[in-house]
Amino acid sequence: MSRIASFKAPQTVDDHDIEQPPPLDRPIRRHDDVGGGDIDLVVERLPRLQHPALLASMASAVTEVAQTRSVLRLLGDRPDHEAVDAARTRLAEIDADLSRRLEEIVRAPRPEGVDRLRWRAEQAELEKGCRAEAEREKAALRAVIQLDEMHEAYEKLLREAENRLVKMYGSAAEGGDVGDGRKGAEMGQEEWEELNEEVIDILQGGPGKSLERVDLSGRHLRYLPEAFGKLRGLLYLNLSNNQLEAVPDAIAGLEYLEELHLCSNGLVSLPDSIGLLLNLKILDVSANKLKSIPDSISKCRSLVELNASYNELTYLPTNIGHELQSLEKLWIHLNKLRSLPTSVCEMRALRLLDAHFNEPEGCRMPSVMNLSSNFSDLGELPASFGDLINLRELDLSNNQIHALPDTFGRLDKLTKLNLDQNPLVVPSLEVVTQGVEAVKDYMAKRLLDILLEEEKSMAEEMSPTQAGNGWMMRSTSWLNSWVSGVSGSVAGYLGAGMPSSSSSSLGLFTSICLLQSVVAVTCGALMMFYLDEIAAFGHGRETAGKLRGSTPHDQLLIQTSDSFAGLLLLAVGFLLFMVAFVRDRGFQIFFAKGCILLHAAMALWRVYFERRLEDLAHDWPRQLVGDLVLSLSWVFFLVYSWRE
Repeated sequence: MSRIASFKAPQTVDDHDIEQPPPLDRPIRRHDDVGGGDIDLVVERLPRLQHPALLASMASAVTEVAQTRSVLRLLGDRPDHEAVDAARTRLAEIDADLSRRLEEIVRAPRPEGVDRLRWRAEQAELEKGCRAEAEREKAALRAVIQLDEMHEAYEKLLREAENRLVKMYGSAAEGGDVGDGRKGAEMGQEEWEELNEEVIDILQGGPGKSLERVDLSGRHLRYLPEAFGKLRGLLYLNLSNNQLEAVPDAIAGLEYLEELHLCSNGLVSLPDSIGLLLNLKILDVSANKLKSIPDSISKCRSLVELNASYNELTYLPTNIGHELQSLEKLWIHLNKLRSLPTSVCEMRALRLLDAHFNEPEGCRMPSVMNLSSNFSDLGELPASFGDLINLRELDLSNNQIHALPDTFGRLDKLTKLNLDQNPLVVPSLEVVTQGVEAVKDYMAKRLLDILLEEEKSMAEEMSPTQAGNGWMMRSTSWLNSWVSGVSGSVAGYLGAGMPSSSSSSLGLFTSICLLQSVVAVTCGALMMFYLDEIAAFGHGRETAGKLRGSTPHDQLLIQTSDSFAGLLLLAVGFLLFMVAFVRDRGFQIFFAKGCILLHAAMALWRVYFERRLEDLAHDWPRQLVGDLVLSLSWVFFLVYSWRE
């Protein structure tokens, strides 16, 4: 049997994990036959590895690194930051709902005939049931939050252990005491260098001089004193290309600051107090070591440009899109982002978004356009993506997108689009090759077909008693498609001369409502109080007498009807006045479509009824023109808002 060759690989090399080193009494062996070249290369580059004291110190640190990594692997994937925020929000909602329900139970009146003690017992059971139900729902939410906190804690331990390894070897290379790497770190934190003389001069004379601009870039600063917060009149502060590792909370005192440049430093985090800089318009924190951006950044609602590129960001604040409505340019490329929060699609003013090189495993597909999103695992875009109406350039290449959202056709200003290297099904590759306009037209037609199909399905399910409503829905659909066609035609003539600010369409809506409100109130008042004079002026006294009726009974009915019509016009005028100040874009478009349908119905009524009456034959064309003018004003608003 001893002559039979063994199938087991010969163990000519000491098999051990790099994170589980061999015993210290065994020296590092070099094997020229298997892997010897690699070991020689390591020893050549790191000659201090054979130092016994260094090996003894590093063995403990390596074991700690291995244990921490194994725990992180056991924990599984870290929850998404947006999911964690949603869990915290839901916990607060559950607590508020529980408090409300408990208060209702306590304040509930005792039914007649029920003993007081029995009623208290029933209330206690109800409270117990409510608390148990709330705890069951909160358990899963707490698990998500705790898992995220455990990941954060163990990742911090892992970073500290890895940093100690580096410090150990650095100390050994300098000939110092190796230790465990902790003392060196503490000493490094206690070292304070003298402040730059220029900084001292600024702090001593700044408050009295009312400084507005301070440029301290490239001064090798390692420390920013709290006294900087006293320069309240400062508008511009440049601290780029220094060695800052932290920004003091006192920076919140710069209440008028508009530009803050902190690029090319060693910042690991930003203070939460940065959210108090309400006038901040430009923030540059690129080329640092930021792991995250504080949620308070969402309070800087004046922010126009934010550059957080060349960092280690793993997520963006969940509400960044809901709050930063003025943000026009966002650079977040060369980070570790795996996805963007859904609120980004709410940034209506956003014109430039650069998010390339964000895959941790190494996505190496360069962005061609300014607006790029190169997440290799991005599979779909949210439906709200169509709300980015100011988007001009978009790069979605090298992803896993199968279909564009149905609202994609609303991106009227999009001029550059890159969809290469995607398994696209909707739209097809034939449409994509025809260019960005073909893609937008295809998606707009697809959305219209979907809406028509849904309307058809609803009409088929509708009962006979709802036939009238079905006619109204079909009329509305026809009107929508007609207005869409008109908007496309008129938009071609208007071209690029249309303003791009969303506030312009809001002002147009308000102006139209106020103008029509004045017209309605004026006409209503005239019909209620000066109807006879108006009829005589418009038709002549003889025709006006016929229109008022031949008998007292008819005259009373006609006068009552006309007065009621005037009162109705007054009500419409006041309604238009109140609606004029509504700022919801969706409501405005819905209201405009309703007004178009109303004026169109009035015009049809005049054509098919009033023109048949001999006494009104010369009057109905003038009223028809008025209805058409009012209707076209709302069509103009829709075209203007859609182009915007």
